[in-house]
Amino acid sequence: MEGVPEPSETGRPRSHTAPDQGRPNRDGSLDNPGSAQHRGERLLAAIRRSRMLGRLSADDLPAVLASSRIVRGGPNARVLRRTDDAVVILLTGAAKEHASNLEGFDVVLRVLGPGDTAGLTGVLALDGRANVTAIEESEALLIEGSDLRKLAGRNPDLARGWADTTTRQLADMRQELILFAATSTAERVIHRLVELTDRWGVPGEQGVSVSAHLTQEELASWAGASRESTARVLQSLRRAGILTTSRRTLVVHEPDQLRRRAGTTLDLTVTEAMPILR
Repeated sequence: MEGVPEPSETGRPRSHTAPDQGRPNRDGSLDNPGSAQHRGERLLAAIRRSRMLGRLSADDLPAVLASSRIVRGGPNARVLRRTDDAVVILLTGAAKEHASNLEGFDVVLRVLGPGDTAGLTGVLALDGRANVTAIEESEALLIEGSDLRKLAGRNPDLARGWADTTTRQLADMRQELILFAATSTAERVIHRLVELTDRWGVPGEQGVSVSAHLTQEELASWAGASRESTARVLQSLRRAGILTTSRRTLVVHEPDQLRRRAGTTLDLTVTEAMPILR
């Protein structure tokens, strides 16, 4: 993934992107990538929305940004390696967090969107490190582990943001256990499709177009399903007119029907799910 110079002292990430025609945002507006000021303000707003850095004051944020850098790249660009002592906060686009299982197969653990953080376990020198790879054109804020540890030791708000992010990730992991214990393979695949639609869907005339372009194999891995089972689920949904797919393209025509097919077990609380987990 291409590195970009560190943010300026004003807290606005610098950009060396050449001017072009721009492309539509999801709200239909156009950005001019040639406008460094506009781009910096947009990235700064994304940083502010992150759980990790969102509570920092206007006085504290520049010190963090001065110790970080913006990285960007397209599909399959490596954002973070499992051996890196660093944290990344995704600002735009989508990326997958993935690792190899005991048999050597690559497993998708999470799909990250703007505001999501990865690499915290590595910074804490814990097991469970993973790679992060872009799925589409993405930008991320990278903070080296040594810098993050020093900054958190001096700034209570950053330390609280770190703890809050870690706690949220642990809660999400618990929900994942419930999902895998309480749903069928088909429901898990559909649940992942619902998540993609909710987080990366762009409404249009034909339905909701999903911009996070996972391959069928990646979708199967993320859902804990075989590729064959995932293919059968997608075929069933296509026959029902709920969605259409083509190479790295997904359009959901009936989001409500898709959500209903995900199964009511997705709404179980931890207490309600304990008999299932036992």
